[in-house]
Amino acid sequence: MANALVHGEALGATTDTASLGLDLAAHAIVVMIVIIAGRVIPFFIETRLVGARRTAARQRKASPSSPPCSVSRPASQRGGVAGGRQQGWV
Repeated sequence: MANALVHGEALGATTDTASLGLDLAAHAIVVMIVIIAGRVIPFFIETRLVGARRTAARQRKASPSSPPCSVSRPASQRGGVAGGRQQGWV
């Protein structure tokens, strides 16, 4: 519709319709952006909230008495600085 208004004035078939056509096109673009954003943004929010719930559930399940991996392995397997040289690097 907006395209027809602009081209109608350009071809001389109508008078003073190009500005209305441009306004109509701009408004149509804004409406499409709002509709698409209204469907996409909630999807990302929901995905992030579900991920946050899963992370919180994992943290609740983790036992505070279980030692971290770096503490449970012997120092020779963890690597580290010994005698001025970095251990465990290939």
